[in-house]
Amino acid sequence: MSESQDVGFKKTAETETVPDVGFKKVAAAETDYGTGAKRDARGGKGALKWMPHDALFLVSRIYENGNTGRGWRNWELGMPLEDLIDSGLRHATAYLSGDRSEPHLPQAIWNLTNALQMSIWIWQGLRPRELNNLPDHRHFWYPGDPSPCPLSPTEIEWLKIRGITQGLQLSEQYLAGIIDGEGTISISKKSGKFYAYIRVYNNSRPLLERLQKRFGGGSITDSREATEVHAASFVLEWSHNKAIEIGRLVLPFLILKKKQAEVILDLARVAARLQVGEIGSEEASRQAAELKQVVHALNLKGPKRDSGLGAVPIVGYEQTVPEEI
Repeated sequence: MSESQDVGFKKTAETETVPDVGFKKVAAAETDYGTGAKRDARGGKGALKWMPHDALFLVSRIYENGNTGRGWRNWELGMPLEDLIDSGLRHATAYLSGDRSEPHLPQAIWNLTNALQMSIWIWQGLRPRELNNLPDHRHFWYPGDPSPCPLSPTEIEWLKIRGITQGLQLSEQYLAGIIDGEGTISISKKSGKFYAYIRVYNNSRPLLERLQKRFGGGSITDSREATEVHAASFVLEWSHNKAIEIGRLVLPFLILKKKQAEVILDLARVAARLQVGEIGSEEASRQAAELKQVVHALNLKGPKRDSGLGAVPIVGYEQTVPEEI
C-alpha cells in the first residue's frame, strides 16, 4: 500500500498496555469467530433468530385482533390455565379435522403461548395462584387438592438463565419506578390541614396488594371500571405520615417525580417545626400552602405554566425549610 493509500491504521506496540474498559467475563467457555473476535458461549441463551418468523407473524395477528373490543392487553389481567389450554386444544383439534374456516392454528398457539406465560407469572407470584386450576393425575390427587407447579424443573432452570426467578423483588428501587411511571405525589388541604399523598395506579390488584404488604399501610380502592376499551384499574394510596415515610424511602431512586417527593418532605419539616414551637400555626399554614402550589404545578401535564394559584417556581426549586429541620 502506498503512502497515499494510508488509511491511518497504527500498529499497537506489543509492549503497549491495552486500556481496561471494564469488561468482565461471565463464563469460561467462549465462542471464537476465527477473526480474532471472541465472546461468551452462545449455548443456553435461546435461539430467537431461528424461530419461524412468518408463523410468529400470523400468531401476532391474533394478539392484534384480540385487543379490539376487549381492552388493551386484556388477557394479561389473568386467565385460568385450564381455560387457555382448553381453548388451545379445541382450535388444534379443529385444525386437525380439516377446518380452515378461521385461523385455528394461530389461535391454538396464541392460547398455549399465553398459558405458558401465565404459568410463569403464577410461579413468580405476579398472578393469583387460583389461576392455576389444573389437575395432577400423575400423583395421588383429588379435586380440591392443590394444583401442581405450572412449570417443570427444566423450564425453571431455563428461566434462571434469563435472570427470571420466583418472587418479584419489591425493592425501594422498584417502587420508585412504579411511582415514576404510574403514580402521583400530591398535597391536599382538608379541614384547614395539609396532608401528603402518594398513589400508585395499576390494572393488577395482586401487584398492588404485594406492594401494600411489602411496604405496609395504605389502602387499595377501585380507580376505574372495566370498559370495552380499558381494563379495570385500581389505586394504592398512602397518606399523611405513611406517605412521608414512603417518600423518604424512594427519594434516592426517583427520576420523574423526585421534586414532588422533596416537596412533601418539606411539608413534614414544616409540621415538625410547628410541633416544637419554632413557628406558629399561621406561618406553618402559609408555608404549607406554598408547598401545595409547588407540587400542584409540578404535576401539571404539558409545559409547566402558572397554575392559576400564583407564580410558582418550578425550575431550580429550592426547599422551603433547611434540611436539618
